[in-house]
Amino acid sequence: MAKNAGIDDRHWMDLTPEEREIDRAKQREARGWDDTELISLKDTIVKLIAPRLRRFASFTMSRPFGVGDWRAQCAATADKLESDSDEAQTEAMQWIADNFHDLWS
Repeated sequence: MAKNAGIDDRHWMDLTPEEREIDRAKQREARGWDDTELISLKDTIVKLIAPRLRRFASFTMSRPFGVGDWRAQCAATADKLESDSDEAQTEAMQWIADNFHDLWS
């Protein structure tokens, strides 16, 4: 059994329910998140980005040259991320990728 900072690296299915909970607690303590966030990495990414992008929209004082209402675009993208539509979430992630280097305040 490999160990990484006290975290059991065995596959979670090889652990008993009690071992899983102990291991997840160690994971959260060691790295701030546990392996349950990997079940749907897409959902985890959305949960991290959407609230930060929404706050960014109300916080930022800058905008890229030639862009209209930057704050509205950021807020609309956060809305799309939080929607249940895979298509809207994909559009939002594409917008983030296209504007990645402009996401600074």
